[in-house]
Amino acid sequence: MNDVSKNLVEGASLAVRSSEDENQALEHPAMQELIEFRKVHASDWHLIKALSHCSKEAFLDYHNFFHFAGENLTARLQEEIDRDAPYREFVKIFLSLSQKYDCYACNHINRVFERINRGE
Repeated sequence: MNDVSKNLVEGASLAVRSSEDENQALEHPAMQELIEFRKVHASDWHLIKALSHCSKEAFLDYHNFFHFAGENLTARLQEEIDRDAPYREFVKIFLSLSQKYDCYACNHINRVFERINRGE
């Protein structure tokens, strides 16, 4: 794991969930479907695991963000970090994802976590 990824995972420790939730999120059928459909590389699964530590409110607050940011997603996420937005670590993780995957994949990841958080 590189230093940036390690910092992201450590930074997500502000979170409210356990490491057990990491595996549950990754093993969730909707997440497995997403990983296959969006071709998320195994080398990026640590980012998915890091998201599992983020607050449920972050996913809800960013519900429409990815859709409306569209092709400008990476720039918009960087703006969020620069203005010290709430859920900074959540945004940093998605910034890393947005550099490899498009806005649709990031939106999909957010929506799957919303489902997981609702217990679906």
